[in-house]
Amino acid sequence: MTGPAPRTKLDDTRDALHAALVRTLAAAGWGPERAHRMPPRQPVAPCGWVDAFTLSQGHTEEVPMTAATVPVVLLVDGASPDQVARLDVLMAHGWVELTAAATKPFGPAILTAGPDTIDLGGAETRAVVFQVQVPLMVRTLCHSTLTPSDGAPSPDVP
Repeated sequence: MTGPAPRTKLDDTRDALHAALVRTLAAAGWGPERAHRMPPRQPVAPCGWVDAFTLSQGHTEEVPMTAATVPVVLLVDGASPDQVARLDVLMAHGWVELTAAATKPFGPAILTAGPDTIDLGGAETRAVVFQVQVPLMVRTLCHSTLTPSDGAPSPDVP
């Protein structure tokens, strides 16, 4: 057994977004145990989680950039009108907390936030899903990667 894999910028981004989820759920009156760093095996509403990343490349001011986009899900239960009211609260607080997440080297941007339904094998359960994009690195004259080659944390790109 070789031990745990070195941390990546995706690990750091997931941690920052999870911390924002904890604050979002706390603002709605729920405890930190309702926020999951990864998608839970069997979600129990109300709860939230950071889903799987998608990586993409683009350009900002003619400089190549790598960004991660990730769905951040907030799930509620209850009667339909109550679900919508809870989603309104979670959307408002989620927008504030997710845009303020301490991601490095750049801050996140919410591309979209909207309603969705999650099939939990029973009654329809509503959610709000934020598509959060986090720029991870830009190509400069210096080499930069998403993973450290020597086990040390990747240097931040200013």
